[in-house]
Order: sequence, then C-alpha cells, then structure tokens
Amino acid sequence: MESVASGTWVAVTVDDTLAAARAAGWGHPNCRCALQTYLPGVTRRDTIERPRWDQEAYEAQQRQRGIERQIRGWKTQQAIAVPPEANAEAGQRVRAWQQAQRDLIDQYPYLKRQSAREQIGG
Repeated sequence: MESVASGTWVAVTVDDTLAAARAAGWGHPNCRCALQTYLPGVTRRDTIERPRWDQEAYEAQQRQRGIERQIRGWKTQQAIAVPPEANAEAGQRVRAWQQAQRDLIDQYPYLKRQSAREQIGG
C-alpha cells in the first residue's frame, strides 16, 4: 500500500476482513474491542496491539460493577421506603456502598467512577 505520509510503498499484512472478524464473534455484546484507523506508513504496530490480559484489573472492575449495583439497589429501596426508619437505613447503606466505591478507586486508580452507573435506571 502507499504510505499516506511519504507516498512510498510499504508492505502491509492483512490477516482478515472486518466482516470475517464479526462472523467469528468480534463485536459481541459487552465486547471491549474497538475499531482503530490504520494509516499505512504512519501507524506503528505497537499502538494497535491488544494489551495483555490483567486478571487483577478485571476482578477489580467486576467488583466495581457489583458495588454500583448495590448503590442502585439501595437508592431504589430509599426511594420506595415508606417509614422514615426504612428510608434512613437505606440512606446509610447507600453511603456505606459509596464509601466502598471510593475505597476501591483509591486502591485501583485506573478505575474510573461513572456516577451514571450508580443512579436508579443507570
């Protein structure tokens, strides 16, 4: 292919098409892969290689999703609580789970808190 930077010809190895990747399961629901533009002669291979699997990071992220579910659940309980005591208890639980979320993010700074995931209906 012709380099977009210099106009010279560069060797490009194409393993397969996007259609073939999709047929093989790429892009399934909850897939974390993404499309990225490749410019012959410009894009370096190390910028498009898949990062190595990090089991600890995955488990931390799954823990974060669990905490978000707890926060949403207790916010729902707080919203529908009729007696004031039930409302107060649910509010305490929401705050406790929010603290657990802050603690987890302090422990794993690469996790990003997305407050929309902690909202009812999120």
